[in-house]
This record gives sequence, C-alpha cells and structure tokens, in this order.
Amino acid sequence: MSDILSALTTLYPDQVWLELSPLQLEQTELSQQEYSYDVARWTAFKNCLALDAFLAWLKAESFVSDQPEVWPSRDDLSSIWEMVNGTAIQLGETRIVLIPHEGIDINEFEVQAEWVDIPSWVADYYLAVQVNPDDCWLRIWGYATHKKLKQAGQYNRIRRTYSLEREELIEDVNVMWVARELGCDRKAVVKPLPTLSPAQAERLLKQLSQKTSYSPRLEVPFENWGSLLALDEWRQALYNRRCMISAIASSKQQVNLSRWLQKTFEAGWQTLETLLSTESLNLAIARSIEQFRKIEAPHSGSSVSAGKLIDMGLRLGDQRVVLIVAITPALDKEVNIRVRVCPTDSQTYLPPGLQLTACDPFGATSPELEASARSDDNWIQLEFSGELGENFSIKVTLEGVSVAENFVI
Repeated sequence: MSDILSALTTLYPDQVWLELSPLQLEQTELSQQEYSYDVARWTAFKNCLALDAFLAWLKAESFVSDQPEVWPSRDDLSSIWEMVNGTAIQLGETRIVLIPHEGIDINEFEVQAEWVDIPSWVADYYLAVQVNPDDCWLRIWGYATHKKLKQAGQYNRIRRTYSLEREELIEDVNVMWVARELGCDRKAVVKPLPTLSPAQAERLLKQLSQKTSYSPRLEVPFENWGSLLALDEWRQALYNRRCMISAIASSKQQVNLSRWLQKTFEAGWQTLETLLSTESLNLAIARSIEQFRKIEAPHSGSSVSAGKLIDMGLRLGDQRVVLIVAITPALDKEVNIRVRVCPTDSQTYLPPGLQLTACDPFGATSPELEASARSDDNWIQLEFSGELGENFSIKVTLEGVSVAENFVI
C-alpha cells in the first residue's frame, strides 16, 4: 500500500480504501466493450474498476459465505453501462449496487432513478464509490438502503436522480453486513411499470437508437424508459442498435459492394486469387478459399468475392483471421451475400468462441445472424440477402474484442 493511501486510511478508518495497480488500470481499459459515445466508455471503465476491486475485496476479507454474482450477468453489463451508471451484485437474497463516481466532491450521493424505481432493478444497499485512476485507488465512503433513498432522498425531476447528503449515509460498511444478517427491512414500495407492447417497444427503439453524445435515458417518459430497460431483450437491442449506428456514422468509408461488381475494391480488400498467392496463408486457409471459390463457380459470371486480413489486436496476441465476402446479384434489386471467416498464419483452426455476426443497424431488434467457432472449426459462415442501397455490418468478436466492417450494397 502506498504512503498516500496509508495516510488516507488512517484519516478515514471507517471507509474502505482499495489500491489499484497500473496493470489493473491498463487491462481494464483494454477490455472495454463497444459503446456508442465517450461518456459511456468512461462509465464502463470506472464501473469495471469498482466491480473487480469490490469482488476481490469481498474474497480477501471473507465477509459473506454467499458466492457473489454479477446481476443480471457480466455479459449484460455493457447494455446497462451504455445507458446508466452502476453495477449490481447479488449475494444470496441480498442485492448491492455500486455507484462509482470520479469527482473530488463527496458531499452528496447521487443515484439514477433506474436503480430505485424499476422494480426488477431495486437493490437492498447502494454503495458510494469514489474512483481515482490517476492516484490508483478507490474508496467506499458510505452506503444507503433503498428505503432511505426512496423516502428521504431528494428527487431531481430533470436529471431523474435521487440524492442524499453525506451525513445521511452510513460510513462504516461493516454495519451493512450486520444489518444484512439481522434481516432489517431495507426496501420501500415501488410502483409497477406499465407493460409495453412489441409495437411500442419498436417505436422506442427507433427513437432512442440514434447517434448521440449522451445517454438517451431522459428522452422519453420514465414509465416507458423503465419498461424498456427492464426487459433484457429490448435493452440489449437498444445497445446493439446504438453501437452499430455509431460505428456506421463514424466510419470514414463504407465498403461499397456494388462497386465490387465493377472490380473496384477498397483498400485492404483483395481478390481470392491474390489471397491465395500470399505466402503467410497456410494450407487450411488455402483449402477453405478454394472451397469457397468452388461454391461460387455456378455464378462465376456474376459473383464477386474478396477477402481481408482482420487483426484482433495486441490483447489477443495479434490473432489474425481472414474475412471473405461474396456478392451475387439475384432478382430485381436483390443480391445474395455470403460471409466466411478462416484462420491464417500458423493456425489450422479458428479460436474457439470466435463469433461472426451480421447486423442490420436500422431495422433489426437483435443480430440477424450469428455463427460461433467450435474447437475444431477451420471456418464459419453466414448467408443472407439484401437490396441495393441497404446498409449492414459484419462483426468479428473474440474474448470481448470486436472488429466491425460496414457495408452498403
């Protein structure tokens, strides 16, 4: 523990002080999922730091016998952090929500209304967490129950937040563990939210998925917003749409497949003949490309194929794969599209768990198509059709790292 942190711990002995290593900060930054705007990325960063540090502290101190579980799951956190600040942890029947903030001022504890007024999100305890990445520490400086926030908290109708003064929080977290064992009443009554019809949900998704530099949480009445977030499928759909639309909007260049029909390819894309002549491609990828070409043979007069090397980045050991796309004109303005991912370099098989996703960012409520590699797959593939002028995105994902290519037909 650093001298500064030791001094702070002595000064505030009832608070929980946790040290963050530079490596932990670096790994957390590299591991962040895709988000549609910078504030959400920062929200995810500070929540991830708080979550990992808190879970490690729980394990080291052995406060509870229950196994802590992230709620609803780790895979769902990105869809929450895109919209709302906070992370929930389930300890048996008890739910705890970490509310991290990075400001110097700890005179007020502010919690967004989603954690207080969505019935399925309500927790027993809410922990105020100050995160200081620059000095490599965080602290839990107090907590409040749901009943305290709901009944005594100051509600801000514009920001949709509940806030308590510092003096209204309980500083010593050990008191929380004792109260938990005693089974004290910790929750206030929350009004049920209305049920949205699929048509209502679709209208909200279209309205809220546009690219913005802020969360859409204040764009519609809370009853509709809370009902949308409460259902995992709709919340994930909103997250998917916002990220995909943001990627397309910020992309300097979309791959224009119609130009491929005139044998014009964007930088980085190569014909299959050129790929086959590349020395770094091994026998497995060569066979896969040859098989791909044979499938295209009946349409050789009209079908066009090209491939591109995809680098998954330093975090995954410079893992590379080959993305191959074929376009075949069909009836009227419709075209058939086939997408394949193959290994390259010294790899015979694709990394297990690698995902290939085809998304329609403007119309689909969830990914249209998805394929995942097993332990002995040397390629995975998707097939679908579209019309001239339509946009779609192809995403390759491995261990939380995604690389997307945006296309227009």
